[in-house]
Amino acid sequence: MKVDHQLLINANQYLKDQGIKGQIVFRSERSHLVRAGRNQVSLNTSEEAARFFVQIQLGKKQSKGEFVLKNNTTEELIHEIKELQATLPLLPEIDHLGDLLNLAQGDYNDDHSDMDMINMDTSLMVDVYAKAVNKFADKGCEVSGAFSLGTYAYSIINTNVEQPISYRGSDYNVDVVLQLKEHNNKEIKSSQVGASLAEINADAMIEELDRHFLVKTTTHRKSVPIGKYNVIFGPEAVAEILAYTSWVGFSGESYLMQTGMFKKGQHDIGSKVFGDNITITNDPTSKHSLFKRRVGLNGILRPAHTIINKGILKNLIYSSKDICDRYGIVVDNDFATASFELLPGTGPATWTELVQQTKEPTLYINTLHYMNFTNVAKGEFTATSRFGTYLISEGKVQDHLYNIRVNDSFHHVFNNVHWLSSKITSVNLSSTYGMRLASSVSVPEWIEVKDVPITACFAPELSENA
Repeated sequence: MKVDHQLLINANQYLKDQGIKGQIVFRSERSHLVRAGRNQVSLNTSEEAARFFVQIQLGKKQSKGEFVLKNNTTEELIHEIKELQATLPLLPEIDHLGDLLNLAQGDYNDDHSDMDMINMDTSLMVDVYAKAVNKFADKGCEVSGAFSLGTYAYSIINTNVEQPISYRGSDYNVDVVLQLKEHNNKEIKSSQVGASLAEINADAMIEELDRHFLVKTTTHRKSVPIGKYNVIFGPEAVAEILAYTSWVGFSGESYLMQTGMFKKGQHDIGSKVFGDNITITNDPTSKHSLFKRRVGLNGILRPAHTIINKGILKNLIYSSKDICDRYGIVVDNDFATASFELLPGTGPATWTELVQQTKEPTLYINTLHYMNFTNVAKGEFTATSRFGTYLISEGKVQDHLYNIRVNDSFHHVFNNVHWLSSKITSVNLSSTYGMRLASSVSVPEWIEVKDVPITACFAPELSENA
């Protein structure tokens, strides 16, 4: 749902009349979720939510609140603002508190939502799993997964301006997982993301599952010794690596507070941090960006800019007003709506090309699972492989492997990329906890990284790693 802008204008005018500075953000969502397990739909549900987020300040005192209104009227919203207003005299002063942000003004009321998602028939979602069941049921497989889609909106106004700005968008994310019951319960997965229902391609997902199924049923399952290997990462794995890198590397706040992987004096702006073939942008205008939001949740314009240019650190993102006020830095973006893109290279664009060009023994990891930091300050991480771990050599998939553990650092990964695929894809990282907010990164379909440390193999015969 969208909010009546006059409601925001009226509440904003009340703050001005009271001589109080403030900002009002309205957020809403309408979401649908289907879960499947053991060849059956186990959940098919829809939900709606709408909330107002209000921040007011008087001098060096600040108060914040989050509200759900029954009828979304001016009277209800002003009543809640008065409740916040009454707390101001009781609050301590914040010495570093700066003025309100200057919101983007002009024609920034964007609607990129797919209207078919607003009142959709969820049978479309069920049909995706029905196709997978029909394809693989006679092959001893059970189908599971989750299909989430929906629309979301936000509108922002503050006492520096007269008119609100807004955005509405939509997204979907579908995972189909096959458990190979007749082949030791091995698992394979296919995922697909997009911003409109017209993009859904169940047949392409079935084709990918079929390819993985063939590998897992016609090759031997083996373990690999602990050591360093050249590894080709699949798109979901690359997206996880890029997302985690952004969280500990691209935030100006973590740079200022010395809590991230880039440090003053060692990784200053203009210094070389990654390999020459690594360029990473945050560009809402990119043709690969799923969600072309020109304005973030904080009401600040999102200019297209480069984070890493051919390995050189060019920019960071500053979006926390509190920390920026503390350090005297200007807020320049919104990390919550960032759209990072790892630019492609000249590597293989198809699976067949990838396999045929791989002559030396190389591991393939489709997905990184349970990824976590082992040392945030050093950019070190750990994760296990899942849904497809293969040994490729001599232009052929030789074996499929037991899942393995990777312990590496983002510094090492992005300084040792051998090649990047020329094909780029988007991976949805959306969260539906709290309020729906679509998020994605765009990455090459595959990248090969040299000398990745493999620290465990989860083969049954290796009891210490079982």
